[in-house]
Amino acid sequence: MTKQGRTAAVVAILIGVVVLVAGVMYATSSDRKPADENTTAGLTLPTLSVPAEAATAGRLNAQRVKGTLTTRYIGDSLTVGWNASSESSTYRALIDSRIVQDGPIADTQTSTKGATLAEVAAQVKAPANPGGLLVIELGTNDVNKTPAATFAKQYRTLLDQQQAKRSVLVCVGTWQTGTTAGIDQAIEPLCREYGGTFVKIGDLRKYPANVAQNGQPAYPETADGAHPNDQGHKQMAQRILAALGYTDAI
Repeated sequence: MTKQGRTAAVVAILIGVVVLVAGVMYATSSDRKPADENTTAGLTLPTLSVPAEAATAGRLNAQRVKGTLTTRYIGDSLTVGWNASSESSTYRALIDSRIVQDGPIADTQTSTKGATLAEVAAQVKAPANPGGLLVIELGTNDVNKTPAATFAKQYRTLLDQQQAKRSVLVCVGTWQTGTTAGIDQAIEPLCREYGGTFVKIGDLRKYPANVAQNGQPAYPETADGAHPNDQGHKQMAQRILAALGYTDAI
């Protein structure tokens, strides 16, 4: 056989091998069952999910009854709106103004200036129709007054009374710059246990720009130098809205 003939024979053999291998691979793959969409090459991949914020926002809208969402706020002077420039600038009003863009809301609040958790809990009633958004902003007036263990028991009782597990729950921390750890640390795990989100705000008070100056005209009366101003209320609202999945600015 000539050199040219031997070369042609080798090429033919190689082509045959390639065709044979391709045929075997096709036959093998055609006999396999379709692989699960989350597995590849024997490795399990994590199931893709929507972002946490989007999931929370969707859960909030799912709480609407005949299109209306109940928003319930339980708190102290911060929830009253102390020392914003007007009622419409309070953290509660800012939150509602964003949520109402998705549909009508029915707002309720139980709040008292200077009140401890126990004092507010004595005023609030169990909801006739539990659900919707539940924001609890309590504990600031318990700092250095109520033992953390006692506070935790009172907080759990309130969560049970309000049937918090049936709501989209947000638990707001204390507006204090001092020794708040005991109270905030009591709130956070309880909030998570009941399916809620804890929102810290104590660090906001560290900055004078977030606090209404003493003697400044404010809502509902002259500022005392201890409560948030418009900027402080706005930052509170932004943190709570972010926890609810609203990441756009207010």
